[in-house]
Amino acid sequence: MALETLKGVATIDGFNLVVMDELREQFPEKFNESGAMDWHWFESEIRPNNFVYLRRDKNSLSFTLQNGPVKEVGVNGCQVDTLVAAALLIVEGLNHNFPSTHNEKAIAGLQQALDAFKERKVERDARGVEGMYYGPQCFFYIDVREPGFHDRFWGKFVAAFEQAVRRSLSPFRGELAEPM
Repeated sequence: MALETLKGVATIDGFNLVVMDELREQFPEKFNESGAMDWHWFESEIRPNNFVYLRRDKNSLSFTLQNGPVKEVGVNGCQVDTLVAAALLIVEGLNHNFPSTHNEKAIAGLQQALDAFKERKVERDARGVEGMYYGPQCFFYIDVREPGFHDRFWGKFVAAFEQAVRRSLSPFRGELAEPM
């Protein structure tokens, strides 16, 4: 019943909605007598450019999600906001057929989520980082021009390394083994 609300919808969040049941009618040569699809054809011709799929026969809506930063790997899927946009379309359709305050609250919440995603995108665009991934990173500053830097740095590094090794070799955690 819920997916019937998508009847006549051609795109969701800018992505084509591929109705799998219609592929059989458009490309009968790509299906065998039992109805199985030529998956090689689907993976090479359909999936690379389409990321939202509807199967009316299975009452199923599926998505291919973006894998990797867009600026690094290109668009290869949709974002989470596409899922929210699909949910919004479905709930709006249900509310049209079965109006209720609960549906209206859900619609407002989904719209608020989409607005938050749009605000985030605008903010990331302004910083020049939209479409990039900046995961956990550690930055520190060392002035290598400081006199005696190399001796102090490597001395501390080697001492810390030796201490870590002694701790890992100690039969009792935290108790230092004999110095190396």
